[in-house]
Amino acid sequence: MRGVQYWQGNPPDTLNYEQVLLLHELVSVEDTLGAHGFQFLDTFQTVVMLTDYDDIAMMEQADTGYQTEIPSVRVPLYCPEVMWLRNEPDVVQFLRLWNGELSQAVRGAERLAFLTALYRARLTMWVLPPR
Repeated sequence: MRGVQYWQGNPPDTLNYEQVLLLHELVSVEDTLGAHGFQFLDTFQTVVMLTDYDDIAMMEQADTGYQTEIPSVRVPLYCPEVMWLRNEPDVVQFLRLWNGELSQAVRGAERLAFLTALYRARLTMWVLPPR
């Protein structure tokens, strides 16, 4: 069963459906984009979107610690506010890792916490372009 699950603050530790479009409460996506992401969950554990290049440029100028943690934009940054997930143990473990990273992250480094958890979880992943 597919469904949409919204979150605020920190992401949830559990998923409510077999396949989930996980959205931050302040984000909305068109129905066609939502359906588009679900199609890849038959093969991949998660589907993420790249962060818009304008957002990356703003992060590079901000004093968030990105400059010391990620010295160049050669590392892709993904948008943690929109993702599609399969409800399985590895994915739930990723959510727990993400929450752990967020609890240790300095303010403004939330995307870095997401990226760190995603790399540590080693999920199979499909990447969509920025919306």
